[in-house]
Amino acid sequence: MNTRYLLNPRLLLVSLLALLAFSSYSALYASPDAQVGGATRINFAPGTTSAQVSGSVGGFTVIRYLVGASAGQFMQVSVTSPLNNVYLSVVSPTGVILASAPAGARSFSGTLPESGDYTFRVSTSPGDITRNYVLDVSITGTPLPTPPPSNTTQRIQFAPGAISAVVSGRIDGFQIRNYLLNARAGQFMQVSVSSALGDAYLTVVSPTGSPLARAQAGAQSFSGTLPESGDYTLSVSSPSGTAHSNFVLSVTVTGSTSGGGNTTQRISFAPGGTSAQVSGRIDGAQIRNYLLNARAGQTMTVTVTSPTGGAYLGVVSPGGSPLARAQAGAQSFSGVLPESGDYRLSVLHPSGTANTNFVLTVSVTGSTSGGTTTPQRIRFAPGTTSALVSGQVDGGTARAYLLNARAGQRMQIFLTSTSNPVYLTVLSPGGATLASATFGEQSLDRFLPENGDYRITVSTLPGTALTNFTLSTSVV
Repeated sequence: MNTRYLLNPRLLLVSLLALLAFSSYSALYASPDAQVGGATRINFAPGTTSAQVSGSVGGFTVIRYLVGASAGQFMQVSVTSPLNNVYLSVVSPTGVILASAPAGARSFSGTLPESGDYTFRVSTSPGDITRNYVLDVSITGTPLPTPPPSNTTQRIQFAPGAISAVVSGRIDGFQIRNYLLNARAGQFMQVSVSSALGDAYLTVVSPTGSPLARAQAGAQSFSGTLPESGDYTLSVSSPSGTAHSNFVLSVTVTGSTSGGGNTTQRISFAPGGTSAQVSGRIDGAQIRNYLLNARAGQTMTVTVTSPTGGAYLGVVSPGGSPLARAQAGAQSFSGVLPESGDYRLSVLHPSGTANTNFVLTVSVTGSTSGGTTTPQRIRFAPGTTSALVSGQVDGGTARAYLLNARAGQRMQIFLTSTSNPVYLTVLSPGGATLASATFGEQSLDRFLPENGDYRITVSTLPGTALTNFTLSTSVV
């Protein structure tokens, strides 16, 4: 072998430059894809319906790709590797998980639910060595007509002299139809939603954010005397993944507002006092509302009594979380308060009942030193969709957090503790309760109804000792 040519510096330089030029040319020619926010966009060649890309991925990295597609088209995507140990996640434009790498998915095929950029995430098992892979994707079929926006709000108005209205629409498992209806305290509202397969559900939220009916609980109707005046939000939704379905929403509002059901009286204690008592008179067309200012960590005790035993109590925190529900027959509440501000106490009587006298007794005791008044904002690290926070809580404290998210995204929250049980309350930006510590909830997994700051509160039972907890949150 003639070593002169191997050691010739000029020949080595020329060879190196030629190799670099060929590599650059090959890369440019083979991949028309572009980097978009840390993800590589896959573009099909003109006139084709498929593409193939290859790469390598290690145990602590995730490779992301974007591909644009339209609702109604059929997608097939798969990842292959020499040992079948590279995995694939497929996420829709609004964050719906169609295939999950943590569940061992390596492929997905199906009709697409929406239009926009679909995200592919390629990964290996945590800690695995670097693996080579090939990603194949094809998209065929004719797009569906563009559906109306999923989160638009329509106002319902009755014709002159009418007391009811009927609206109809079309919905699937990725949409929420929102309606506003103005009504007055003391009026009687009846709302129902129907669909051919019975898969449309109803949420009714008062003007101040108190949920009167919840789709998550399977509600398809609501009837009751209204607690306040203003715009009520009626939302129609269906379970995730449900196909398109037509629905009919019927609403009727009757009754006079002359009963003064929406007057609100502030309760104040005498100087140095910790309790007060108020009395009144109510019938089935009225609600008596009271405001009482208290601090996080204090203990509140409230009872309502009446000669007939038919007066019931509602207690709602400043953030809109129901602590006692008159609709569930509550006549008392006692507990450590989760936050500081004005608590709303409501006394009502079943619809259609005669006037009755009532006495409302309330006391607030204890120190406020343990209470949480300032929420902590949860932020995800750049390029991630989840976060872990930890803290401590006891029977006299509550920990509050804010997490910003968008309508249509999927929020998952899991709350765990080392010893004593801790509970979760989640309120939407508009005040709707998505999870409630009152019902012992410790997790949330749902698609979000609106944009803005979601309030997450961690609490435990009164008298519980100091307990460590971990709050896991993700939004995709």
